[in-house]
Amino acid sequence: MKFSITTSIILIATAVFPVEGKDIFAKFYRTPAPVPTPTPTPAPTPTPTPTNNPNDEPSKNPYEADSNKCVNYPDGKTDDDCLNGSYNGLFDGEYYSHSYKCTEGEGHACCHSTVENQSNVQDLGQCTRNHQPDASGCIRYNDASSDENCYNTDLFNGFDFSYSCTEGEPYVCCDTDVGNLSNVQNQGQCQRNNNRRNLRRRA
Repeated sequence: MKFSITTSIILIATAVFPVEGKDIFAKFYRTPAPVPTPTPTPAPTPTPTPTNNPNDEPSKNPYEADSNKCVNYPDGKTDDDCLNGSYNGLFDGEYYSHSYKCTEGEGHACCHSTVENQSNVQDLGQCTRNHQPDASGCIRYNDASSDENCYNTDLFNGFDFSYSCTEGEPYVCCDTDVGNLSNVQNQGQCQRNNNRRNLRRRA
């Protein structure tokens, strides 16, 4: 029987030095320690991209528009706040530019429509058009064709001067009586209407 040189050395060492030889044998034939398998790094979760298509599949985007063309936006307390949704990269604030106050949830939504009432908007309950002024002191109001209409509405007070605008909705009610206003609530150029106010406020 033939032995390799290494095996011969181990056998001789074991015979001459029984204890030390066994240690040498163990060192040569010790089972190598297992190499740990590296744990794969999980891929980062992509940030949801804002969308304006209500027919898209539901996503994790908190500013997803629903079938009513409304976005659940807690900070949408005024039309200007809704418009800022674009500047903040959250959603198309120029499309969903009308503020609504709602009875449930976060309490505010930004919608494309200007109807006075919306039902079950993003699980926010009943939502009512939120007629709040912008930085120019004006409120978009479809029926603001005259000072009297601005003055007599039950929706807001103190914005009694009617203006006709070149873009968006045709009329706004403002708290100042000047000839022309620029870029009022993204309405382009607005000009003071000639039909002045009848001061008899509706009872």
